[in-house]
Amino acid sequence: MDAELQEQIRIQVSNILTVNQNDMMNQMRSIISSEMGEMHVQQQQLAETQVSKIEATLTDGPKFKKRGNEEQFKQNVKVLSKMKEADSILDGNNPTPDTVCKAKEKLAEGISLMNYRQKLIRIADSSELGWRVVHEYETNPLADDSEDERKLYKAENRAERKVKADKTKKARRVHPYVQPAEQAVTSMTRKPGRCFNCGVKGHWKQECPEKQQRKNDKISNINTLYRNNIEVHVDNLRTKVDTIKSPVNSLRIHINKWKIIQASDYILNVIEKGYMLPLKTLPENVLLDNNRSAKENKSFVTDEIEKLLSKGCISEVFVKPKVVNPLTVAGIGLRDKIKDDVKEAGVDEESELFKYAEHMSSYIVNSRSDNTAKSYFYAFKRWETFIKKHGFQALPAQPVHIALYITYLLDTGATCNTINSAIYSIKWVHEMSNFADPTKNSYIHSLQESAKRVATVKKHKKDPVSLDMLLKLCSMFSDSQDLLVVRDLTMILLSFAGFLRFDEISSLLCKNVEVKSDYLILYIEKSKTDQYRNGNEVLISKGDTIACPYEMFLKYVNLSGVILESNFFLFRPIFRSKSICKLIYKNKKLSYTTARESIISRLKLVSKDLKLGLHSMRSGGATAAANSDVNDRVWKRHGRWKSDSSKDGYVVDSVDKRLQVTKHLGL
Repeated sequence: MDAELQEQIRIQVSNILTVNQNDMMNQMRSIISSEMGEMHVQQQQLAETQVSKIEATLTDGPKFKKRGNEEQFKQNVKVLSKMKEADSILDGNNPTPDTVCKAKEKLAEGISLMNYRQKLIRIADSSELGWRVVHEYETNPLADDSEDERKLYKAENRAERKVKADKTKKARRVHPYVQPAEQAVTSMTRKPGRCFNCGVKGHWKQECPEKQQRKNDKISNINTLYRNNIEVHVDNLRTKVDTIKSPVNSLRIHINKWKIIQASDYILNVIEKGYMLPLKTLPENVLLDNNRSAKENKSFVTDEIEKLLSKGCISEVFVKPKVVNPLTVAGIGLRDKIKDDVKEAGVDEESELFKYAEHMSSYIVNSRSDNTAKSYFYAFKRWETFIKKHGFQALPAQPVHIALYITYLLDTGATCNTINSAIYSIKWVHEMSNFADPTKNSYIHSLQESAKRVATVKKHKKDPVSLDMLLKLCSMFSDSQDLLVVRDLTMILLSFAGFLRFDEISSLLCKNVEVKSDYLILYIEKSKTDQYRNGNEVLISKGDTIACPYEMFLKYVNLSGVILESNFFLFRPIFRSKSICKLIYKNKKLSYTTARESIISRLKLVSKDLKLGLHSMRSGGATAAANSDVNDRVWKRHGRWKSDSSKDGYVVDSVDKRLQVTKHLGL
C-alpha cells in the first residue's frame, strides 16, 4: 500500500513538473519572439531611413536647363524624403506611441522645409534683385534668428553690388564698320527700320535730328538733309523736290519676296489685306441711311465733307465697304438760321458780305463760356428729344409745351437745378437763334418758383478749417522733408490764405507765382466768377507762425526743384522709386480725386470729427477774416466774390460775434 502510494505521488509530481516546464518554455519562447520582432521592425525602419537618405544624397536626378527649376526639384526631394521616413515608421501593424511621435517629428521637419522655401519665395518677390538676394541670404547665415531682418538687408546690398559689377564688366559692342555720315545718329544704338519723320534709316522719330533741330529753332546757314538720296539745301535759294519714302505699305509692295520664301497663307493674307478679326461668321453687308439731321442739312454736310477731304482727314473710296454707318449732325441749327436770316435781309450768297455769315455762329456761341455752352446744349437736346417724341417742334417752342416739359421733369423727381438748366438752355438757344424768349410766361415762372420749394435738395456744407488745426498740422510735420507732405501742406495753406477754390490752385502754373520780399502774388488766370477771363491777383503776406504759407511755399519750391518761370503746373502728381520722391515729368495737373484723398487725410489727423472737403480751406480762410474785423470790401475782393450773399455763405460767425448783437442792446 505504501509502495503504491509512493508511486502515485511520484507520477503526480512528475506531471506537475512537466506542466510547469512547458509553461515556462512557452513564456520564454513568447518573450524572445516579441523582442526579436521589435528589433526586426526597428532595424527595418532604420534601414529604410538610411536608404532614403542615401538616395537623396547620391541620386544625381535629372538635368535641368534652368536653375530655378533645379532648386525647386531639390526642395521637393527633401520634403518627399521626410514624408517617406514618416510613412516607413508608421508602416507597422501595431504602431506604438513612440513610433507615432517619431513620425510626427519627420512630418514637422518636412513642414519646416516648406515654410522656409515659402519665405525665400517671398524674399525674392519683394526685391527688385530677385533670387540674387536669396542666394546671398543663404550663403551668409547668421547664428541669431533675431537679426534676420539685418541679414536680409545685408544680402540685398551684396546682391545689388554684384549686379552693378556685372554691368560694368560687360564690354561695349564693337561695330565692325563705320556708319556713313548720312546714317549717323546721336543715339548709342542703331535702330532698325526708317524714321517716320525724315525717312532715313538708323534712328526713330523721337531721336530724329531734324525734329530736334526744329524744336530748338536753330537753323544753320546750310543744312544738308539726305532724304532718299535727294539733297535739299535749307536757307539756300536752290531748292529741290523734297520727297520722303514712307515705310507704310513696304511689306505689301514686296509681297513677292514673301511668296518666294514660301510664307504661310496666314502671313501672306495679313500682308496683303491687313489683320482682320477672327470672327466665327462674317456679318452681312449693311448700308445704313443717313439720319434725318444729316438730310435736313445737306449743304452743311457736303461742305464739311469737302473740308475734311481737303485737310486729308478722310479719303474717298470707290468700292463700297461692307458696313456704311449713317451721318448725324449734332447742333441746334444756328448756322442755317443765320444764313436764312441773311438771305431774307437781301444779301446774295455770291456776295462778299455773305461769307461773314459762316463765322457769325461761332462768335455767338462764344458769348457763354465753354462749360456753360456745353451744359446748355445737352439740356436743350433733352428738351428737343422730349417734345419731338410727342410730335411738336423744339425751335421755336411754345410756352405751354415748355410748361408741360417742366411738369414732366417735376413728376420724374428732377431737382431744382435741373429745372433751371432746362429753362435757361431753352432761353439761350432762342436768343441766339433770334427768336422771342418763350420762357417769359406766367406758367413757367410759377413752375420755376414751385421747383425751388418742392424740388430743392438740402445742402450739407462742409466744416471750415480753423487756424488752430493748421498750426497743429504744421507742427506735426515741421521737420519733414517728404515732398508729398510738403506739397499737401503748401496747397492747404495757400488755399486757406488766398481763399482759393480747388480749380484755381490746381490750375496754377509756375509762372503764375511771383515771390516778393515779404509776400506772394498769385495770378489767377481762370476763375468761376471771372466770366470774361480778365484774371485776378491774390496777395498772400508772410506770416510769423509755423503755418506761414510764404515759408512753406519756398520750402516746396526748394524740394521739388520747380522753375517759377516755366509753363508747368505748380502742383503735379508725385512718383516714388525707393528713396526718390519727385514730381512727374509730364505737365499734368493734380486730379481732384487724388488731391481730395491726400489733403483730407492730412486734415483728419487734427480734426477727426469734422466733415471736411477741399472747399473747407476757402471757407475757413473767409471765416477767419470775417471774425478778425478785416475790411469787408477788401476780403470780398480777396475771395473774388461778386455778391454779398455769396460771400456771406462762406462765413461761419463765431459765438462772440453773434453775442455782440444782444450785448449792444443795453439790457
